[in-house]
Amino acid sequence: MIDINSLKETNDKHGHDAGDNLIISTANCIEKCFSDKGKMYRIGGDEYVVILHSNKEETDKLLSDFEESMKNWSDKNGMPMSASYGCACAADFPGESINAIAKAADEKMYAAKEQYYITSGRDRRRYSSNPRD
Repeated sequence: MIDINSLKETNDKHGHDAGDNLIISTANCIEKCFSDKGKMYRIGGDEYVVILHSNKEETDKLLSDFEESMKNWSDKNGMPMSASYGCACAADFPGESINAIAKAADEKMYAAKEQYYITSGRDRRRYSSNPRD
C-alpha cells in the first residue's frame, strides 16, 4: 500500500494542478520501479496498491529504488514528493485472504505515515480534518 504524503498541503500551497501533477508523477515513479515485478493500481485519490511477485530482498531493492526515484523527482522539480508505504507478504500470512494481507499492509502504511508527520514536523491537522490523510 502506498499513500502520498502532504497532498492537501501541496494543493493548498501550489494549487490543484500541482497536486494533480504530484499524483501523476507518483504513479509514474511507482510504475517505473515496480512494473517489472508486479501490477500497480490506483485505489483512491492518492492511494495505490502494488501487488508484487518478489522475495524480501527484491522488494527491499524495489522500495529503495522507489525512494530514490521520488528524491530525484523532487530535486528536479523543486517540490517535495513523498509517500508512505506498508508491505505485507503472503508467505507471512498462510491461509489468510487477500483482504487480510491488504489490511496488514494498510496498517503498516498508516504507521509509516504517522512517523513521516512526526519526523517532518508537519501538522497534518493544519491541512486536513481527516486523521488518515
